[in-house]
Amino acid sequence: MPVQTVHPFLGKRNKFSANGVIPTQIHATIKMKNPRKPQVTKNIPKWVAPEKRMRRYRKNASDSSKIPFVKFRIVVPTEEDRKQIQAALEYFHDNRHIDTDFIPVNQLAHAYLDKEREPKYISPIIVDSDQFHHLEQATCPHPETYIQGGIKYCKECWKALEVTSHRD
Repeated sequence: MPVQTVHPFLGKRNKFSANGVIPTQIHATIKMKNPRKPQVTKNIPKWVAPEKRMRRYRKNASDSSKIPFVKFRIVVPTEEDRKQIQAALEYFHDNRHIDTDFIPVNQLAHAYLDKEREPKYISPIIVDSDQFHHLEQATCPHPETYIQGGIKYCKECWKALEVTSHRD
């Protein structure tokens, strides 16, 4: 029978393993001051689930002017981009697993509507190429870019700026 030695970090040495070492799990116990209370590091906010951060509709809210709606706009450069965003938002709207009791979720789910589908609705999707490029420059002010895999990236901050070609 071969002689086995135990290394404190590597485990048992054995002639049957490939490199002569059988890995073993090492269990370490860390003593905490209060084992029931998790320790929180300074300057790191406690994570709170999105469901607890979003506002819900009140059950008996009859006056829609008192509902605290979220103000948002979506700016796209072309009409084709608007149609793609509308299709994605309509997909969210038709998905039965999305809880539309939350005000911002319900607003995003109905953002696909426009004057063609509902005459009194004002769409939050704006088609404005100049404003889009101005916002693009405001989010990444660095002038140097490069293209890799059909996507334009910033050389300074590595943000994906735009898709230059679509793969079909």
